[in-house]
Amino acid sequence: MRLAAWVAGLFFLASPAAAGCFTAEEPPAQLHFRSGGTLDYLSITEDVLTYRGSGFTSQLLHGLWPLGSESEGFTLRYTWAALPPSLAQISAQGGKARIEGSRQTNSLPAEAVVSELEIIAEEFLDWEDCRYKVLWLRKTLIIDGDVESKGEILFAPGVMIVFTTKVLDPATGEWLTHQLESLQ
Repeated sequence: MRLAAWVAGLFFLASPAAAGCFTAEEPPAQLHFRSGGTLDYLSITEDVLTYRGSGFTSQLLHGLWPLGSESEGFTLRYTWAALPPSLAQISAQGGKARIEGSRQTNSLPAEAVVSELEIIAEEFLDWEDCRYKVLWLRKTLIIDGDVESKGEILFAPGVMIVFTTKVLDPATGEWLTHQLESLQ
């Protein structure tokens, strides 16, 4: 009985809510990156993260799958052939997912889009006084048959926070890394 109480206590201490840490119900208001970029989290509703950064307001399903972006005079919309899977569904399917659809920018013709996601590793990340379960994910976005972006992210699914992004620069073949600096 003591062992069960001790294990339950460890779980409670490791959860983000235990130390007043961020959760999906109480997400951070802003994410600041070492590069100087800032994202404002506007809401997380029905597994859709809505955020603002660099003049755009964007939405991601499960914090991963693009749904659209808008700014003054610009609209980008993704239409997926099937509902993009959650991380739990991806994990149950062997850790990989591929979805197809289309992407439309303003009134231009729609482009064929494929998004691939692979779970690479699972670990815990200590951030300030909080411990978050995080996943290393490999993401690829293919537009009309050409790879538009390819990278890896360190993602905390319980709070929809990306702590690290590594993006392959197609021009140089070098990996560019963006690190989260602070949460508010």
